[in-house]
Amino acid sequence: MIMEQPPQVAPGKELKRPGKRRRGRGITLLLFLLFIAVVALFVWAEQQRREAVGQLQETEQRLEEIQQSTQQSGQERAQQVLEQVRRHMDIPTEPAPTVATIVDVNRLRESSPFYDKADNGDNLVITENRAILYDPDRDIVIDVVPVQINRQSPTPTTPGASPSPAASPSTTPSSTPTPTPAS
Repeated sequence: MIMEQPPQVAPGKELKRPGKRRRGRGITLLLFLLFIAVVALFVWAEQQRREAVGQLQETEQRLEEIQQSTQQSGQERAQQVLEQVRRHMDIPTEPAPTVATIVDVNRLRESSPFYDKADNGDNLVITENRAILYDPDRDIVIDVVPVQINRQSPTPTTPGASPSPAASPSTTPSSTPTPTPAS
């Protein structure tokens, strides 16, 4: 029987085994593939982010256009309503009247009997001293009542002092005009 002797290796050097080398190559290949997958995922995520930003900017632009169109349309509609009401009665131009469209007449009816004859879609024109209820479908003025406008009371000033801007009366109507009964 002849015994095989292990190959002699110089001191400080190890014997290379072919199995370790294959395992090392497999790990390197796996790490390389993982790196490629991570880079591809990053590129895909960046493309998705850029598309989302582009869509967001496009949506913002559309929203701005709609807001401008609605504002212009609302101002034009208010002018049309004022012209129609002016055919029936005299309305001062200064200060500019406020025009609103009634969208929830039941809620308004709860706050004041003035709105009992109103319907959704009717217009409310508020001037400095009166509220006018107008039906654009029938082209009639439904009701007119005096309006109570909230005014700030002047603050007392010391003699010789100039009044502050806050001391001057303002004509700010309340959010829902409160018609006062005619005497």
